[in-house]
Amino acid sequence: MMKKNIGKLAIVAMLAMLACCGGKATSPLSQQAKQRAVKAAKNVEAIESTDTFAIQAALVEAAGLRSQYLLKEDEIAAEDFDEAFMNHLQNHRPDLAKALKGAKK
Repeated sequence: MMKKNIGKLAIVAMLAMLACCGGKATSPLSQQAKQRAVKAAKNVEAIESTDTFAIQAALVEAAGLRSQYLLKEDEIAAEDFDEAFMNHLQNHRPDLAKALKGAKK
């Protein structure tokens, strides 16, 4: 039921966030992006699964952090952000990671 309750806003934010996953090159901002992604994922992880509004807000905040790298035209750092964010969620909140991956399709 949580999958249905995440909401359109969170889905749109995550679609944008996951659009460029998978790059292996690095940028000068890659390490920073990974650290910020893990911190953002920990914020999401800490939210009770029934609090869909708080999850939405945390996902939008994470998407905003990611977009800072795109505004700097650093797609590699944005990809690193995506990868670190999803990896953390897969390890700590696999239910939510699965829901977010399902929203991408």
